Amino acid sequence: MTPDLPSTPTTAPRGGPISKGTRGRWRALAAPLAVLAAAVLSMSQSRPIVPPPPPVDVLVVHDSRPGPLPSGIVCGTNILDLLGHFGLKGNIVSIDNYRPGDIARYR
Repeated sequence: MTPDLPSTPTTAPRGGPISKGTRGRWRALAAPLAVLAAAVLSMSQSRPIVPPPPPVDVLVVHDSRPGPLPSGIVCGTNILDLLGHFGLKGNIVSIDNYRPGDIARYR
C-alpha cells in the first residue's frame, strides 16, 4: 500500500514551505496549462495542412465543332503547353460552355 501524497507540493524550490497563496496560484494555473497542453497535443496529431491548389491563370475559349479531335482543343492544348514554360496554368473551355463573368477568375 502506498502512502497518500499531497496533491500540491509542500516545499518551495529553495526548500522553504509553500504558502497557501502560492498553492492557490498553482491551482489557478493548472486548468489553463492543461488546456494549453491538450491543444498542443491535438495540433501535433492532426493532419498536415495542405495548401489550396494554385489559381488557374489563363482561360482558352475555343469555338470548335464537336468531333473526335476538335482543332480548338488541339490548338488550346498547344497554347497551354507553351504558357506552362512560363509558369502559367490554364483551362480550355468551349464557347458553348462559357458563361458571362467566367473570365473574372483568370488573369
